[in-house]
Amino acid sequence: MPKDIRVKFRDHFKVDVRTKDVNLFEEELNRKGVSYYVDAVPDVFSGSLVQYYLLNKDKEILETFSEGNEIIVLSECLEYPVFNEEQKFMHLYLKLVGVFILLLVALKIIDEVLRP
Repeated sequence: MPKDIRVKFRDHFKVDVRTKDVNLFEEELNRKGVSYYVDAVPDVFSGSLVQYYLLNKDKEILETFSEGNEIIVLSECLEYPVFNEEQKFMHLYLKLVGVFILLLVALKIIDEVLRP
């Protein structure tokens, strides 16, 4: 089931693979029977990476595959707890900045009222 354009139009996720690992990656996908679609036009900004579209149901297969091989697979949706912690920190930071700005505005208004 290689290079199936229907993968791109279903619930999918994207992964990037280095060009030197493309053959090994495709062999492993074919061996496991995973449907995938390869982006024909490589991304200029990604350098030597090739973008693959895989179905969401194959996410676990990809995770076990990437652990057992030396192929580096970069994904936009493999979940890591670090991002969740960074998001919590960013929310706290934005709240503190908002409170600081409101405090400055309140002090400016009080200053204008007290000084004629």
